[in-house]
Amino acid sequence: MTSRDAEKAVLAQPANAKNFAKTGRSFTVWSTEASLRPASATPVTRFFIPAAGSHAYLTRAADVAALQARPKDFVNEGVAFYADVPSASGACPSGQKAIYRSYNNHVNGNHRYANDVYLISSMVVSGFAYEGVELCSNSISIDVSQQKSVGVSTGDATQVTISGTITSLTSSTAFVVGTQVVDATNAYIEQGSLTQLAVGSSVIVEGALVGNVLVANSISNRSSSTSLTYEIEGYVTAAASLSTVYANGTRVDLTAVTTVLPIIVMRSSVQGALVSGTFVATRYRITGNDGTGSTTTLSTDALELNGTISNYASLASFVINGVTVDASTAVFEHGLPVALSNGMVVEVNGILQGLLFIASRIEVRSVAFPASEGVAHQRGHLTVLDRTQIQVSMPSPIRLSLAV
Repeated sequence: MTSRDAEKAVLAQPANAKNFAKTGRSFTVWSTEASLRPASATPVTRFFIPAAGSHAYLTRAADVAALQARPKDFVNEGVAFYADVPSASGACPSGQKAIYRSYNNHVNGNHRYANDVYLISSMVVSGFAYEGVELCSNSISIDVSQQKSVGVSTGDATQVTISGTITSLTSSTAFVVGTQVVDATNAYIEQGSLTQLAVGSSVIVEGALVGNVLVANSISNRSSSTSLTYEIEGYVTAAASLSTVYANGTRVDLTAVTTVLPIIVMRSSVQGALVSGTFVATRYRITGNDGTGSTTTLSTDALELNGTISNYASLASFVINGVTVDASTAVFEHGLPVALSNGMVVEVNGILQGLLFIASRIEVRSVAFPASEGVAHQRGHLTVLDRTQIQVSMPSPIRLSLAV
């Protein structure tokens, strides 16, 4: 890992191609130029370790002093960059991304950083020790095409989703669904906030297993009464004022959530409610680029609507949270048609035409689960051995209960 352009150029030279390749992953930090960084930023000192031929990045003053006292073993190369650091509980400032660190448990002291929980989980599965959140960043980037070209793990195999009811709270940022402990410290909370989660709340948690704990990346509070039921995920295409911003063709009013005009073509996530054809935002965050390096491609289904179906007449006419939906041409998630009916909880993606929501994709999220149960799925590999046998391979040990 390096923030220095000169080192990036050296590593990119053909002579080093056998030893180094870009992973396609990065995160933003502040430079050492004082005028460009906030006063709250923490200096990150880099040390060179001659015996291991690697570097160490330290944020804590006591750690820096300890290594500096051993100049033969650790060469102080000064402040590499500045970054925000998590609180004592591991929580990043609101709106910032967690940067995780793991350790290889070898004498060479190799540390690895990851800009999402799925990748750090795959590192732990491979034998690295989990060290928690080390840094915080305003934005992260994942270039999927670069990852594929060099064979870097995407971490997708570690993704776990668990749905159910919260049975107990173990701390202000952790709870239990069924018997699974969930760490929600740096999770993005859809349809509500962390303080709204309580015993009895019906949730969908997406994240990665790190040891026996499910470290949440996002949590949907299905029992929340909040109005955060709509989401636009895409690019800001025009911004005349905070009340006249367009995201993927939908007019958005940002006056309640920010005082700074968003950057044009910056990928963003906006949550709020539709009011007479205008999307009134109650939450706004910058999510970076789309992971492919593109900054101009617009999604055709960037408006997301979550809720319970009511007034169902046909696939071309039903209501979600007061918005009429036409899903006559929509594709069902995984390509499997489902008979929709009143009371189903669904996620619908599409576009808004006047006051009518034209759906392009539908996902049936699930119905409520009993408080004593939790339903989870984890991505793995299925192999058909013959007409009577299948083999399921998972990245981490879990107990499976199958029904056909």
